[in-house]
Amino acid sequence: MNPKKMQYRSGKYTNPKKQLKNEQILLLCAVGIVLIIMIAISVHNYNVKNYNYIKQDKKEALIYTQYYKENGDYTKEIPYVNMNGSQIVEVNNEINTLMQKYKELSRAIVTYETELNGQVLSLIIKAVNYETNYAAEVEFKSFNINIDTQAVYDDAAILELYGISSNYVKDRIRQQLQSYYTDLVNDKYYTKQECNFECFLNWRGIDNYLDDISYYISGGKLYVYRPFTFASVFGEEEYFTDEDFMFLIIEEPTTTQ
Repeated sequence: MNPKKMQYRSGKYTNPKKQLKNEQILLLCAVGIVLIIMIAISVHNYNVKNYNYIKQDKKEALIYTQYYKENGDYTKEIPYVNMNGSQIVEVNNEINTLMQKYKELSRAIVTYETELNGQVLSLIIKAVNYETNYAAEVEFKSFNINIDTQAVYDDAAILELYGISSNYVKDRIRQQLQSYYTDLVNDKYYTKQECNFECFLNWRGIDNYLDDISYYISGGKLYVYRPFTFASVFGEEEYFTDEDFMFLIIEEPTTTQ
């Protein structure tokens, strides 16, 4: 043994090269552990950001198109809610049941929109049936889902979220319909003597303002989609657009989501 290559520490001789090698191994182990932790954090953040922890299919979005068919100007896009949970199963079953008739129609359009506001994921499905004897029939269906709990908000929960009542919603819908009526009179579609506001509502097929409404949240604002007949002998179909079925109810919620 060459004494020049040995060091005396605490009464024992040590090999400096072996000591250095051990320190390098410890350093590499520490670096490896740090890298593993960083990768684990990155994967976790990715899964959280993309909500993989609640998805059925991690390769798809939270809501994606499960059925697509195009027939000239008539396109059908039917969504699927890609989340776990018993209530979500019920949502997808309801969507399939509602959309079955539109799959069988040649002249129908189905589209949908979705938006995440805080923890509330909103989905609105819009369907138009052109195979009718008179005006096209419009139908809407919405779902509002808490992505933390995968619970589906009912109408009462949505109203509570925004701190309003169904009467408030009714008044807002009435006000917007009255605005449409005023515009139609001003645009000379008819006079008030020819068709008053009650006449206008009758042509729209509106007996109750709250019939068939669907709540949708966009940009933090609460909207209601309310179907009505947009055509009559007065030719109002030239006035109404798709956006006119969307009624702004209130700007922002009063409670936390």
